[in-house]
Amino acid sequence: MIGSTSTVVVSDIPLQQTGEPCDGDGAAALFFQSGQSPFAARTSLPFCDEGLMLDDLRQRPALYIGAKTLTGLYHFLGGYQFARIEHNVADNALSLPGDFHDWVAYRLHFNQPTSGWHSMILSKTSIESDAFDQFFALLDEHSARVPCVRAKLRGIRRSYTATTNGVSRQMYYPDTISLVTYTDDPGFFVYSDDTSLAFPRHPFFPSIEWLTNWLDVGRADFDSVDANWPELQ
Repeated sequence: MIGSTSTVVVSDIPLQQTGEPCDGDGAAALFFQSGQSPFAARTSLPFCDEGLMLDDLRQRPALYIGAKTLTGLYHFLGGYQFARIEHNVADNALSLPGDFHDWVAYRLHFNQPTSGWHSMILSKTSIESDAFDQFFALLDEHSARVPCVRAKLRGIRRSYTATTNGVSRQMYYPDTISLVTYTDDPGFFVYSDDTSLAFPRHPFFPSIEWLTNWLDVGRADFDSVDANWPELQ
C-alpha cells in the first residue's frame, strides 16, 4: 500500500504495428484502442477522426491561413477554439487530442510538454512548411498508435487538493495505474485503470525516476507486465 498527501523532426522510431495492444489486460488498453484517454476525456472535446476541416486545411492551407506555416496553423486553431468557446459553439471539428502536447514531447524526446506542440515542433526545424508537415505526421501517428502496457502500480493511497472556483476538495489518485508505451522512444504514459477516476496529471513521463519521485514510490513497487522493459530493469 502506497500512501501520501500532496497539493498539486518526427522520430524515426516506428509505432507498434500489431493490430491489438501488446497487453489486453486493464482499462488503459481499452482506452487507447479508440485513441482516447481518461485525461483527454476530461480536458478537451473528442478529436474528429474523419479529419473534416483539419484534412481540408492540410490539403489547402493557403485557403485558411494564407501560407503553409506551422505558426499560421497554430494561431488559426487557437482563434477557432477561442471563438467556439466565446460563442458557445458545440462544433469541435478542429479540436486536437487532449494529450497531443504529451504525444509530441514523447515522439520528439522532450522531458516535458510544457512548451506546447508548436514550440516543440519548431525547435526541430526552422522551416515553417516542414514544421507544418511534421504536425500532421504526428497527428496521424497519434490516431494510429497502439498501446503496449509495460507495468502496473497497484494499491496507491495518495490524495491531493483540487481547487475549483475557490472551493477546495480532497481528491484521490486511482488505486491502480498502467504504464503504457507506443514506440521505443524514451518515456511512457500513465493511465488510470479505473474508468471513473483519471490520473490527476498530464500522462507523459520521460523516465521511471520522474514517476517514482512524483508518487514517492520505488521501482520494487511496480508489477512488471513486460519483463524486458528497460525502465524497470
